[in-house]
Amino acid sequence: MERDEVQAIIEQFIEEVWNQGNLGAVGELLSPELVYHEPMQTIRGIESYRQFVETFRATFPNARFTWQDLVIEGDRAAFRWALQPARGGNTPVLPIPPTGLTFDMSGQTAFRFE
Repeated sequence: MERDEVQAIIEQFIEEVWNQGNLGAVGELLSPELVYHEPMQTIRGIESYRQFVETFRATFPNARFTWQDLVIEGDRAAFRWALQPARGGNTPVLPIPPTGLTFDMSGQTAFRFE
């Protein structure tokens, strides 16, 4: 897979799945054998990942991710991301009232492409 193709997929993933909440794109862009590691959990499979995104977006409905420092090497890619969401929704995962306060969040994500 060419570098431009990998970058386009990552940009589409961030924009459609995370920024627009298009949960249908999860199945189009990610493998059914998806394994996603979070600090406190490991998510396996498309449906579990959709639920993860849905819960995050319900809790932080105005979250908008931006990516930085994309590195592509062979079948792997990694990038840093940043966002500044406001606590706007209430979910069973975080059952406290919305505050509307913003905060900074950043992290990194790595992909393996097939």
